[in-house]
Amino acid sequence: MSTVDIKIEVTKDAEYLIDSPTFANIRRWELTQNYPHDAGFDIPACLKEISYLQPGKYALIPTGMKVQLPIGWELQIRPRSGLAINKGITVLNTPGTVDYSYRSEIKVILYNASMSPFEIRPGDRIAQACIREVPVVNIEYVDQIAETIEQEIKNSSPTATKDLKEEMAAKLNKKRGGFGSSGV
Repeated sequence: MSTVDIKIEVTKDAEYLIDSPTFANIRRWELTQNYPHDAGFDIPACLKEISYLQPGKYALIPTGMKVQLPIGWELQIRPRSGLAINKGITVLNTPGTVDYSYRSEIKVILYNASMSPFEIRPGDRIAQACIREVPVVNIEYVDQIAETIEQEIKNSSPTATKDLKEEMAAKLNKKRGGFGSSGV
């Protein structure tokens, strides 16, 4: 299992909410995990008052956090499945990407796909963050790419193993006649 170190700065707006007499339930401001080794960290809403997201509308919600990621890593903003299934709340540009070079406050574009207004209280967990490694991508521009996977396998270099070719051929035979990668 690999580890990565990130740094979080809590904004002044979030610091204001900690131990606020109006919202006494907020004791600290942080990314939280329900269980160790969970893929996602819950992200809180940094609002100074209760807000309502109307049906069919979207809003940019501040989180009260800035992040410093190492080069080669990104933070992805994703919906919380419980909010999606129970309340119809999702992240509009999912997954939202926070690049390592971004240093401003993280904000989440929430969308209400339900028929009811959605209440957002300061400190509510509105989305989740997943930290992912980003590969270095080498792009080669060619005159023409292989039209099919079969052509790619046939023309592949000797480094492509026989087992890989057989595995790909078996998968392709299952998908004949379908659309996209699902074969449906």
